Amino acid sequence: MPGFTRLMSAAGIHPMIKPHAQNIPTRGRAFLLGAAILGWASPARSQEDLLENNIHDLDRMVVVANRTEIPLSQVGSTVDILDDSDIDNSKQPFLLDNLRFVPGFYLRNNGGPGGVFGITMRGLNANPPTVLVDGVKVDNPGDGQIINFGNLFGTNVSQVEILKGPQSSLYGANALSGVISVQTKDGREDPGSELDLSYGAHDTISASLGTRGGAGAWSYAFSGNYFDQQFSVQDKNLGPEWADDDTYENKQASLKLGYQAGEKSTFNFFAYWFDSHSDFDPGDPDSLFGLPEFVNYTETEQFFSRLGGDFTLNEQWQSSLGIAFTDVETTTVTGGSFPSFGERLRYDWKNVVDLSEAWTLVGGVEYEEEKNQTDGSDRDNTSLYLENVVHATEQFDWTIGGRYDDNSAYGEKTTGRATFSYRLGDTGGRIRGSYGTSFQAPSFFQLFSSFGDTNLSPESGEGWDIAYEQVLGDGKVFFSSTLFGNDVKDKIVFSFNSF
Repeated sequence: MPGFTRLMSAAGIHPMIKPHAQNIPTRGRAFLLGAAILGWASPARSQEDLLENNIHDLDRMVVVANRTEIPLSQVGSTVDILDDSDIDNSKQPFLLDNLRFVPGFYLRNNGGPGGVFGITMRGLNANPPTVLVDGVKVDNPGDGQIINFGNLFGTNVSQVEILKGPQSSLYGANALSGVISVQTKDGREDPGSELDLSYGAHDTISASLGTRGGAGAWSYAFSGNYFDQQFSVQDKNLGPEWADDDTYENKQASLKLGYQAGEKSTFNFFAYWFDSHSDFDPGDPDSLFGLPEFVNYTETEQFFSRLGGDFTLNEQWQSSLGIAFTDVETTTVTGGSFPSFGERLRYDWKNVVDLSEAWTLVGGVEYEEEKNQTDGSDRDNTSLYLENVVHATEQFDWTIGGRYDDNSAYGEKTTGRATFSYRLGDTGGRIRGSYGTSFQAPSFFQLFSSFGDTNLSPESGEGWDIAYEQVLGDGKVFFSSTLFGNDVKDKIVFSFNSF
């Protein structure tokens, strides 16, 4: 009888780990040695130039690497950054098309806009990264699927931080390959308004509206988007089943509010909603399952929000509290209807304490409840984490931290991470590296469906990287070479003969 089980032992060099129709534990390693050289700035630059020149700006501040803001030059992990100028200059409506230019980051999407989507980061295509939008986890709690970046517009995005390598010590389950943090525009930091309307080939209609600002103690940011396109991804000569125009429609809105309650307290609210419909053609008629059908589509409606507060308790201690909600409803119709409905309620308390000018502690408590509304199953998770961030000298920085997770469905997990960054004086060179452990949680479907196994334990992983970076020509030329490895055990895969 088919079902899920664990893959336990297999090792070797491979560029990616693929889900198979078996369940026995597996191990694998992925290695990459690469370099990027950025040329001198000029009045006219390609999209890659625009993105890469900003991706490696070491003076930028980054939050995702340690859950507190520090300069990129002091970060030991691999972090790439895209900001609003990168996205605006690309002239691409969806965030998906901007992420394609990030090194070591492979995006897969089949068909037209909103089609089947996946991310491979450092060879781990079966372990997509955790995705946060303004601090909210936005994967589907029902089936564990990553959010489709082809459904997210880029017009309201201020910055994207991409943290590579195992990050469960900071972000918990499903950060085995890394974390993508998307930050939307803020009313106080980026006031203004814009309206964009366009019409093009394939009856494409695109419209976007954004307005941001503040008055007194209040700030606001609102954006709305609409996109509609008729296209065909198959040869219409194959027959009438493939001759229809396939529609992609996407409606989207977001709202961010802030309130400054004196010098030491700030309250904020964020909400994001989108509704997308994507038609697609059946498979190749020459393939085994290429059955012709006129009705093939995927519909996704997603809403997520967060209400929180940031508090300065004294000169050394800053604290934040928040409650976040995610609701995802996805239905795919092709030879039948396949719904997936899930929701997540998450509470978080984070503290940043400066013990000295050189030593900062970042720690917190998180609690979340997840529900699979498709079959009524649920689970909860309690987490504790602590990160030491040390600016030892003007040249040397290091971090070490750990996390404990206790889940009602699959038990306890403990993870850790250590990083270092060493700048080679005034030469413009830097050596950095990291090592961490992480885990991938089994989904509701893998645990509780008719094919599931309630005894499944999480996949376990460890990874490391070491890199040399060199800045030349007053920052106009950047060279980076990174060697990394991943080791994943206890892979959960589908098996037709596991019972």
